[in-house]
Amino acid sequence: MVPLNALKYTVSALVLATVLALLEWAYIRVARRNHIGVTASDKGRRRFVAVGGGFIFILAAIMAVAVFPATDPYIFLVYMYVGGGAILAVLSYADDLITLSPRLRLGVHIAVTALVLALMPFGSNYLLYACAVIACTGYMNASNFMDGINGMLALYSGVVLATLACVMPSPVVLALLVATAVFAAYNCRRAPAVYSGDVGSITIGFFIATSLVYYILDSDEYSAAVFVLVFLIDTFCTFMERLLQGDNVFMSHRRHLYQLLIRRGAHPLAVSAGYAAVQLAVNGVWLMLPEAARPVYAIASAAILLTLYIFIRIFALKRYNA
Repeated sequence: MVPLNALKYTVSALVLATVLALLEWAYIRVARRNHIGVTASDKGRRRFVAVGGGFIFILAAIMAVAVFPATDPYIFLVYMYVGGGAILAVLSYADDLITLSPRLRLGVHIAVTALVLALMPFGSNYLLYACAVIACTGYMNASNFMDGINGMLALYSGVVLATLACVMPSPVVLALLVATAVFAAYNCRRAPAVYSGDVGSITIGFFIATSLVYYILDSDEYSAAVFVLVFLIDTFCTFMERLLQGDNVFMSHRRHLYQLLIRRGAHPLAVSAGYAAVQLAVNGVWLMLPEAARPVYAIASAAILLTLYIFIRIFALKRYNA
């Protein structure tokens, strides 16, 4: 016999997926009619791709807390968490439409993240708190670069959310996982129907980063940082390279490894699936290991992936002068 809670979650997930799929379908048509999107080129043929489909992420989070209200002692944290995501979603969608000042965007990202993290159990460890704010803000903006590559945001975020759902199965995390699957149905195509836009990439980055920080603090499992290790290494190495070259690190660029691989001719979906598969393998092994072995595994994984990254990056640069 299926437990009532499991049945309620299953039915809620199916209803949520249906509602979000219909809303995404409707949004794509509205966006096309109002030219909210970009014109992409595919083998010489130009096609319009709607932008802003990631609005379903914040909608899923709001619906989750509406159906499964938070309880004490986490009620204020949960509502601030979803409220912070809503503020970022509104700001980011405005940026999708009219391009806001980078300083304004970054300032709001830091302020919202700092406010939500201030509710978490850092105690008097202000240095750790400051590092967490910087790391979360960095991940949010790094997540923004995933959008525009078919399947990257959907597949990679899906892997991370699925891992988080295994260790902290909250209604919001599960709802975001459903929303990611719905978005993937429209985005993981040779010719994507929609991109997430800042409204989705910034929001999902915020939810993933702050959820991960909360889990690390609550469980004292700092090795759980490996949940985002693949993209963390790519982003950190790209940032350092640009910094050493004197580039403006706050400007958009196309220097991530996955971007170079695609410019060399690799198919976007293949690259996205590769990133997600490697992260899935890293996370899967971590989940199976005993707690005592996880810190060593995290360090070893970081060393191996960093070495692999450097090897591929040098190879890519030799074959493609970028």
